[in-house]
Amino acid sequence: GTSYYTMIENKKVVITAPQAELDVIIAIGTTTVAEGGEEEIDYTCGDASDPDCWSDQGPGTYAWGPIATTTNINSSTDGKANTLALVAIAGSYPAAEYCNALTEDDVPAGTWYLPAKDELSAGRAAIGYGGFPSEYYGSSTESSSNSEDYCWGMYADSGTPWDGWKSNAHAIRCLR
Repeated sequence: GTSYYTMIENKKVVITAPQAELDVIIAIGTTTVAEGGEEEIDYTCGDASDPDCWSDQGPGTYAWGPIATTTNINSSTDGKANTLALVAIAGSYPAAEYCNALTEDDVPAGTWYLPAKDELSAGRAAIGYGGFPSEYYGSSTESSSNSEDYCWGMYADSGTPWDGWKSNAHAIRCLR
């Protein structure tokens, strides 16, 4: 397809619309020119208040991980770091693993992550209740009140954080 871009400080802001008639696919990102002259697209967004940075509603519910385990993965603002740390631990952290493996909208795996507690609340404020139709959403932040058994999540109707069982499955939306 045709690519349209603008140069900003040695990077291109890329907007493409290949075959945009009925199957609309739009890639938004920046490219840098690597050694050898190949362009690399950066699909990261990093702004939880931007609705375009969020994945579609997930296909199911996922547990944060096992109880009776403290990981000290508890940033309330850096879901990407939390997710990368969770998937690097031997064990099962299904919500983080799902987001890390997501390839939605041609955005490659490893770009999406499970949002941290504050990112989840910012997304709910930006997207609104309609974008979070399930009752409870999980985050990548381990709880500070009982780190062995609880993680942070959010009540979708109010956007209020809660801490609950890591082993309970909750809806998730991934962020990039």
